[in-house]
Amino acid sequence: SKLSPTAIRVFADLVASIPGARLLLKAVQLDDASVRRWVAALFEEAGLESQRIDMIGYVPGEQGHFAAMARADLALDPFPFCGGKSTVDVLWMGLPVITLDGRFTMARMGTSILTRAGLPELVARSEAEYVDKAHALARDPDRLARLRAGMRSRLAGSLLMDAKAHTRDLEAAYRHFMSEFDSKESGRV
Repeated sequence: SKLSPTAIRVFADLVASIPGARLLLKAVQLDDASVRRWVAALFEEAGLESQRIDMIGYVPGEQGHFAAMARADLALDPFPFCGGKSTVDVLWMGLPVITLDGRFTMARMGTSILTRAGLPELVARSEAEYVDKAHALARDPDRLARLRAGMRSRLAGSLLMDAKAHTRDLEAAYRHFMSEFDSKESGRV
């Protein structure tokens, strides 16, 4: 449901351009054979052979969910509707995530998550930059291994996982908005 025609084209071009690369898609809807055929056809139309796509449907339990994601080396955040919990999950499993910064809230979640996780270098500002960042990581196994090896500890020590700091920031934002509201209300007649 999050795969836009543009994301399908970009993912297909990206995977097709890297020898031996495969695309792993995980979504409960992929339990349905007709959905799998439809998704495979969309990617084939975009230039990626269905033999290079692994599709996983529902996986019971958190451990099964994490194990399915651990099969990948790198995560590609869909766009314009980015991942939320799934992005945090793949980071927790040690996968770097490439995201495309967007204009509206659901298109900026990946940017917010990666920035708070201390990984702003994985945020792309254009489709071309998205592809470049993914290519660079896919073609640099040493950098990919370094990112993966320290991902969980980096995430655990980041602002993303610091509930106290997040709460302080949220409270400060509320106080700011309330003071703005109060000053506008006091000027009313």
